[in-house]
Amino acid sequence: MYFKRMLDATENVNKNKYYDFNFTKNYRIAQGPWLMMHLSASPLEILTTLCSQLLTKDVITIIYLTNSEVYGTNAASVQYLLQLTGYLGIPVISWNVDNVGLEQVSDSNSYYLFNN
Repeated sequence: MYFKRMLDATENVNKNKYYDFNFTKNYRIAQGPWLMMHLSASPLEILTTLCSQLLTKDVITIIYLTNSEVYGTNAASVQYLLQLTGYLGIPVISWNVDNVGLEQVSDSNSYYLFNN
């Protein structure tokens, strides 16, 4: 289900299904490789994955997504991944639920943005 949603979103962008993106006239978003890692992956696992599965495929951007509601458990592994990709010059587009910076007030539907 998760991979299907990612593939659908990629195709929707490439085909300008909902928005007319100018970059899709010259570029396409490739689909994959899609990799799943544990939230608390060890530094060795992260390094091995980067070297053997991403760098060998000439990946130019990483999209990193988590939907874990267990806050704080993956902070070190995320920081390690971001540091490694920063050293390699690979941009990372990420959505990490742990660090969204939004808090919902219990008696209201308004959101507040916190500057970390």
